[in-house]
Amino acid sequence: MNPAEEAGWLARLLAKTNEYLSIPCVTGAEGVLLDHVAADFQRLNMTVERTDGLVIVRPRAPRPGKLHLFVRADRRGGVLDDDGQAQLTGGPSAQGAPDRLIGQAVYAFNPATGAHLSYGGITTITADDEGSPARLEISDLAGAPAKSPLAFDGRLDLTTPGYVYGPLADTLNLAMVRIAAEMGADASFIFAGRGAHDRVADRMLDWAEAGGLDPTRQLIGLCCGAFEESAAAQAGAVVLRRRDSVASFDARAVARLERAAEAARAPILFKDAFIEAENTARKRRNRPVIALGDTEIGRITARSRGAYTGASLQLPVFAHAKGLGTTPGALRASLRTVIEACRMEEA
Repeated sequence: MNPAEEAGWLARLLAKTNEYLSIPCVTGAEGVLLDHVAADFQRLNMTVERTDGLVIVRPRAPRPGKLHLFVRADRRGGVLDDDGQAQLTGGPSAQGAPDRLIGQAVYAFNPATGAHLSYGGITTITADDEGSPARLEISDLAGAPAKSPLAFDGRLDLTTPGYVYGPLADTLNLAMVRIAAEMGADASFIFAGRGAHDRVADRMLDWAEAGGLDPTRQLIGLCCGAFEESAAAQAGAVVLRRRDSVASFDARAVARLERAAEAARAPILFKDAFIEAENTARKRRNRPVIALGDTEIGRITARSRGAYTGASLQLPVFAHAKGLGTTPGALRASLRTVIEACRMEEA
């Protein structure tokens, strides 16, 4: 791909991400976004199956040994409880109701249709207990019924040269898979909402074990790998893992991604090895260690006892006042690696 073509695909990726960000979506209320994604892939003349909490996309003429790319579809937001009190979704208060959310514009929407019901802005975030959902005080939010989901009104921030900021997690990977398909990636794609009880792995396995997908070692999970600093993103690295906290990944699938990253001329960072080395250094300095973390592929591998497994491909991101951050170089590296991995035969 020449530089002009690559710049065009990167622009398409960012535009598609903003398109998906404009669709209402909150953890537990992902149906409108999944409907939009299903319709979007149908435009590529692919076979699309829509089930409860899932969208499955297959090429018209699948070949043996193809990859199955798996992406979670949800976004942090809020929900009105029975008393009309807004609560943060997507993780307990201890995992972050950061100050940067103060002033964030939100809107209530109908989870069945996506219709916007009312708008407001977050003025205060409070939490009583560790692990309890944070409570949100929202100005000007009126007329929305109880249990309405509250979506953040956000787009990508491209105003800082060399960086991309915003609500990147999951939405950017959804857009990346869509652009990869547009570029001819020969794979099937599985998109899953978390639902109210965060059972992404269960949803995928329920569908697969009911006949949706034969046992496979070619399942590739695309997600974001969070780092405390921006170095991995600045290096344009592709983040791989050999294991997470709940399971070891398939060695052949990991090797396929490693070969694909090398073909894409992307630096490779193995996050499990990175964390082990970092923790060794932290222990010497008597500092708290970093958790190895888990992934959806790890959960799927563990819960299926290895019948469904594969590897993880992560886009490096870091926290910033403008949201999560990454770089165009990291985006290019991940997109190139996905394309190369889809071209390769099973090892």
